[in-house]
Amino acid sequence: MNRSALAAALLACLGTAAAAPSSATLRDTVGGTKLPYAPRQDPATYEPAPAGFVPVQLQLVARHGARGLTGMKGELALLNLCRRARDDRALTPLGARLQADLEALIRANAVLGAGVDGVAKPGYGNLSLIGIDEHRGLARRTVARLPALFDGAGAGGGAIVVEHSGVDRARDSAAAYVKALLQARPALAPQVQEAGANRYTLYFHKLNAKTDSGAGGDAQQGWRAEVFRASLAYQAYLAGPALAARLDVIEADPRLQPAAHAVLGRLFRPAFLARLERGAIRTANTGSVTFTGAGGFDTTLQGDGKAVIANAVDALQALGEVHDIAPGLARELDGRDFGAYLPPQHARLLARLKDAEDFYEKGPGLREQDGVTWRMAAGLVGELLRELDGDEPGVHLRFTHAEIMIPLAAALGLPGKSEPLPQAATYGAAAHRWRSADLAPYSANLQWDVYRHPDGRRIVRMLWNEAETDFKPACDGARIAPASHYYDVASLRVCYAR
Repeated sequence: MNRSALAAALLACLGTAAAAPSSATLRDTVGGTKLPYAPRQDPATYEPAPAGFVPVQLQLVARHGARGLTGMKGELALLNLCRRARDDRALTPLGARLQADLEALIRANAVLGAGVDGVAKPGYGNLSLIGIDEHRGLARRTVARLPALFDGAGAGGGAIVVEHSGVDRARDSAAAYVKALLQARPALAPQVQEAGANRYTLYFHKLNAKTDSGAGGDAQQGWRAEVFRASLAYQAYLAGPALAARLDVIEADPRLQPAAHAVLGRLFRPAFLARLERGAIRTANTGSVTFTGAGGFDTTLQGDGKAVIANAVDALQALGEVHDIAPGLARELDGRDFGAYLPPQHARLLARLKDAEDFYEKGPGLREQDGVTWRMAAGLVGELLRELDGDEPGVHLRFTHAEIMIPLAAALGLPGKSEPLPQAATYGAAAHRWRSADLAPYSANLQWDVYRHPDGRRIVRMLWNEAETDFKPACDGARIAPASHYYDVASLRVCYAR
């Protein structure tokens, strides 16, 4: 079962039932990359463009919106555990409440997207209603920020190119964004160009010979060959001893076992918990469920038995998964609060453990590994930089995943988002400001706003999650003025070429 969710479950459970969490609490307690999106800066505080410069280009790279669980796994195993405890008369009132909420969660995921415009195939892994609205809102705010780019003929007559990773939730996020864009500026419709999927820039963490070798085409030429090799090296790292050693240290946190005992003691009677802790109880994601969703959508799902709860730690791992996924499904769950099972003060500890795992699995990682976690982003970075000098104005919209956004930040060398640690050190939240929820929540986005002066000079301003963000410190010389968020394009490209 997933290590990150294990951590998220274990330490969050030492208190009593909590009230529905605020957005500030969610930002601090939802583990890793499951945080619903919110812009990080008021547009009224943005630095204005210098006189004479007009917007001519936008490049967007955005993660998909809030989603459901990707498969029927730990939540069904946990439900089966609750049912077994019920049959043994070992379920507490809070445990009975959890059982009902798990049943509702599984139903919400099984029919997720049914009857919703823009969702091609309902079920697990789809965008939630919050996720769709995240991208609609992002599009509306972008038009409001750059009206001169989108007014009139729109984008100065340039194309609006739309790409995605090929995964449904990224494709559906693109559709939600474009729909909102065209609602705001209907005249832009003829300029929208659907470019389809681009795995080399938007799904580079899972390239493989069968799907991505090129079969005699150009996929293995030039920069694509480099990205392909980097992706294979990354996948080897994920399965290798260096990462395993780091994760072992994180999972050996001495607070985990007592936390498991404390939280499960609120859900199960002592004798049942004792049996679970010594491995005498075992459940898995077995059994089938059948539901009918909106529009007559019928579905039957069968558990594969691979997600196993064999002890108290496993049970808390499954609980952590549902705790983290629930905020993004708030509308489908009709306000059910899984935070009641993982109080904020403990969820905060679990979120920091998940940050540590994400740091090594997706983030800056180990210094001795020479950038293996982010070098595969080089193709996307190169494409972004090349397009800065494009002769034609236009918009390039890309929709992807957290596994792309986090390496992208490291590859760009962004301050606070790209510094690796030596093998001899271990990530700790108290000493490190890197947070996966800050960097890659749902709908996380990088935006490059390009402006041009009549004399031909171009400048660019970067937003990350709609907050003005500096390029790497080595490029400070490309700023148009000290402390400005605008950079001279020509000088910036020279800096990154070095």
